[in-house]
Amino acid sequence: MAESFMDFMRKLGITNKYILAGALATQAKESGFKNVAERGKYPVKSLLPNSPGLKTVGRRVRRVFQHQLGRDPLESELKQLSSENPKGMIALFNIAYGYDPKGVKGYNTYQLDSAIPHSVKVVTKTGVINPDLFNPELAGYKYRGRGPIQTTFKETYYKTAKAFGGESFAKEVVDDPDIILQSTAMAARMSAGFAKMNLNKAKRNITKYGGVANPQTLEEGILFMCYLAGGGGAKIPARWYDYAIKAATNAANKHIRIVENPVG
Repeated sequence: MAESFMDFMRKLGITNKYILAGALATQAKESGFKNVAERGKYPVKSLLPNSPGLKTVGRRVRRVFQHQLGRDPLESELKQLSSENPKGMIALFNIAYGYDPKGVKGYNTYQLDSAIPHSVKVVTKTGVINPDLFNPELAGYKYRGRGPIQTTFKETYYKTAKAFGGESFAKEVVDDPDIILQSTAMAARMSAGFAKMNLNKAKRNITKYGGVANPQTLEEGILFMCYLAGGGGAKIPARWYDYAIKAATNAANKHIRIVENPVG
């Protein structure tokens, strides 16, 4: 998987070795070098609003609850979204990634015409998650992360697939995003296409916030690719960005070595 990902990155003209190393570190952080769909088996303690280890997905869920109900989710509600419920991750991702972002502070989604309207409430009554949100065909779960760097959101699937496969392939991927998981080459190509699609935007924007557009060290490459993987447009630092850098750096320390002066 890692080799295919690097091959496609180079074919698309991404040759800076520090960006490539950063891409590998990001891939290790996101998917462990495997062609997998995003896993949502979070223990309830990692989703609690006051948890010091609150995950990005938990913060996104919290923002939807605050928008709709003016309060944080209850522990009893989070248990239904956690690993304690075999189907919990379906509703978890639908809430975290699926809702229309309009008017929701600190919550962005890119689901095109498939965004869940806020007329679909997160709870039917206090303590009970809306059963409709356990539908795997809703946008949040259907377009959760997949592939080496976890392509997420309907718009991202569509644009990335169209960039290298045309309109018909984009429609095929949007209709059934699980086809990405059927081929490591397809998954690697999708992730490389995502990187290429956001490369120039990330280079433009990262310099606004003190980052480096043409990395010359592994650290700079990791910072750049974590930024790009987040879409390449966010202000630095964001909480997810700090977490991503730490996780990717840990992965790089385990798996990546850059040869500065190769022999032969």
